[in-house]
Amino acid sequence: MEFLYDKNNEPLEISNFKYYNEGMCARVFKENELMLKIYKSDCSHRYILSRKMFSILQELDLPNVVKLYNYYYLEYKKYHISPIKAYSMEYVPGDNSILNKNKNYLLSALYALENTCLILAENKIEIQDSHTSNIIFNSQGATLIDVDTYSLNKLKTVNKIFTHNKEEILYALKSRIKRDILAQDAEIDYYKILYLLNIDVMRKSIVDEVDKRFKGETLLENFKRKS
Repeated sequence: MEFLYDKNNEPLEISNFKYYNEGMCARVFKENELMLKIYKSDCSHRYILSRKMFSILQELDLPNVVKLYNYYYLEYKKYHISPIKAYSMEYVPGDNSILNKNKNYLLSALYALENTCLILAENKIEIQDSHTSNIIFNSQGATLIDVDTYSLNKLKTVNKIFTHNKEEILYALKSRIKRDILAQDAEIDYYKILYLLNIDVMRKSIVDEVDKRFKGETLLENFKRKS
């Protein structure tokens, strides 16, 4: 496969893209600051980003959601009714670990993510399939990626979607912290992770609760066992 075609049948040559990584449903390629996600042939439609969601997220252009550029098909056709085959997005570099991030960094990142959850909810968008790699942390803050399964839910209220979105963010953050702890083989009191991040998001703000519960200068210090 040497070319993909956008909705206007403009070709994209992919020979310059280099393999980056892959998951269950797609392979990701990179050229400079541009990423290209190509779905595998056996990927279920439920894991493929819809044209409608692509357009909504692109129009919202939220600073803490990965920037989407274009979507593509395998063939040159006058009309496309099949699911998209690939899409391009910005490259978001990530830090290897977040355990050395300080309290101010974490609060700032969580404030931006919580605000993003609200804006998505106001547009009836539910975050789905959150896990360890779905939030990228770097010096600029936090960015949500892997938006493939984000869905519209017009039956739920904004508050219910907002609560759901915050739960997804917390789950992804817990998973990321646990992964980084295992990678560093750190001596950690896991109860302290539960204490920091087990938050009733329906009634409370993530930022306010973390602000009250955070002890020490960094996440690692916050979770260390007392000797």
